[in-house]
Amino acid sequence: DSISQRYWRKRKNLPARPAKVDDKASIAALEANLVHFFTTTEDRGKKCKVEVYRRGTLEYFFAYPEDHPRKPLMWKGPELKPQLETPAFEIIFIFDAGQGSLDIYIDGDRRIVPELQKIFAGIMLDFVLTESEKDERVYVLDELKSPDMPFKFGAESGILRVAVKKL
Repeated sequence: DSISQRYWRKRKNLPARPAKVDDKASIAALEANLVHFFTTTEDRGKKCKVEVYRRGTLEYFFAYPEDHPRKPLMWKGPELKPQLETPAFEIIFIFDAGQGSLDIYIDGDRRIVPELQKIFAGIMLDFVLTESEKDERVYVLDELKSPDMPFKFGAESGILRVAVKKL
């Protein structure tokens, strides 16, 4: 709940069916595919753990791939020495089966999100994503050319307010 919205990406055009959250083989496959993806693209993620939680109608998948090792300086008694540690980084998948939407949190390169969406959909939903989601809404703006144009729209239009900056 406290994670910044900056790192979240949403995909809405997934099938509205339950994810395979109780299938241990699917969870293991998700872990293995994340390991394969990160080891081949970023040379990290040699290990991965995925934990699943249900919150209301949402399914949360917390993935913890292994990050690059580092050696911070640590105090060991009276001496300061480098200590090898291998942290994990976090990826959160939130799937809403009712709406067919998938939110993904990853702090880092956003360009990998479509590949993470494909991995999740293929394993947890048995669904192949072939293209990125596109905004299919159509906006007809010709009426704005008229100075007498009334700004009245029905609730179904999705327009909440209109502001004229320059006319």
